[in-house]
Amino acid sequence: MALVSLYSKNYMEAEGYFDKAMSDYKHAKDTGNVMISLHNKIILYQEMNHPKQYDLIDSTYHLFIKSKVQDESLEVALSSFYVDLLVHEGRNSEAKAVLFDMKQLVDTLNSVASDADYNIALANYEIKAGEGIKDIGLIEKAFYAVEEQEDYQNQIAFAQVLKDNAVMSKDYQKAYLFSEKLKRAENKISDQKMITKTMELNKLYETKRKEQQIALQKETISNGRITIALLMAILMGFILVLFIVFSRQKQKKARSESKRARRYTKQLLNKTEEERRRIASDLHDSVSHELLNLKHSMSGNPISSGEKIDSIIKDIRSISRNLHPVMFEKVGLSASVNQLLDRAQSVNQLMVTSDIDYNGVLSVSDELQVYRIIQEALSNIIKYAKAVAAKIIIRENAEGLMIQIKDNGQGFNVSEILAGKDAFGLYNIIERSKAIGGLAKIHSDKNGTIITIDIKKTK
Repeated sequence: MALVSLYSKNYMEAEGYFDKAMSDYKHAKDTGNVMISLHNKIILYQEMNHPKQYDLIDSTYHLFIKSKVQDESLEVALSSFYVDLLVHEGRNSEAKAVLFDMKQLVDTLNSVASDADYNIALANYEIKAGEGIKDIGLIEKAFYAVEEQEDYQNQIAFAQVLKDNAVMSKDYQKAYLFSEKLKRAENKISDQKMITKTMELNKLYETKRKEQQIALQKETISNGRITIALLMAILMGFILVLFIVFSRQKQKKARSESKRARRYTKQLLNKTEEERRRIASDLHDSVSHELLNLKHSMSGNPISSGEKIDSIIKDIRSISRNLHPVMFEKVGLSASVNQLLDRAQSVNQLMVTSDIDYNGVLSVSDELQVYRIIQEALSNIIKYAKAVAAKIIIRENAEGLMIQIKDNGQGFNVSEILAGKDAFGLYNIIERSKAIGGLAKIHSDKNGTIITIDIKKTK
């Protein structure tokens, strides 16, 4: 169908069929026929004088060389196009090398079509290189052969090079002769294009006329049903409006419920922190001080009593720090996290490093939740991971805050643990992340565990 359309000068239809053919050949992995379709499309673009014809020649030629397709006739045809491209771009030395390779193939094939392709390419090169056609008799003989066959496209190619050669050799009589033959061939192709265009317009007219008849029939039929259609449209519109209103109310309610649950969770966590803060403050400021006073007032007692009291004070302060970091509001998130890591490293056989770039994007209450998340994750690493090293990363960027806790422990099955009964620590991390507008992702394998929390900045 593509070749029929090309012959009848219906170029747009031909291009569509060529593209369809190439798509099917590619799907069938038939590289040989893909190359043949590209060759025919080059011919189409040359007849259309398409601006992309040289780009298509270049890509097709190199694709053929790369494909290793064994088709000498096709290689000669594509090489002749490539010589035209090289001559057009003034790359005469490259064109000469391609012509040398073509000559070897042409001699092997001994084909009329391949000889014609080579002769046209050679003549075009000789003219553009300023040498003139060396075997003018051969080219003229080829021209009269295609003229007799009424092959107007090849007539144009031969007549053009013969005219250019005559002008170069100042044989103006021959230049005029082949100029007239060139015009005649071009006029014949123009006539064919005009016939095709007339047929297309006639086809379009017939199509439009039938469409008008069908439209008139449809209008006649639809007039009897227009009232029912209008009523149905109004009813459907009313149903659609009700559906939209209902959907929006449902979405609004769902958003409200989600917001309420999130607010409740955050308030619950804040209340818990307030209670811990109160207990920690009491232990630190009251009980600890009282024990210090007791120690100083117990003169004359054994040293072991003082050591015991020191131990009690140390335990109370440890409990106080676990309940709530007393100096958190004063020193901030970064310093508090580093203190937490120092304590964990000094007490346990675990090397913990940090990479913190934080400038205070969160509120103090949200910072405290971040501290608790890191505290919980670190506790899990110490208890279960059997890790040698861990790292805490806190980075603030334009979009918000990224927190990452990594270890090189034995890892675990995340979905299996979350489905079990002993996942309070992980859920604690997940829920605290949600409460401050973050999303926690947990990845674990045999190389260790990575917990990543992304917190978006609020407007």
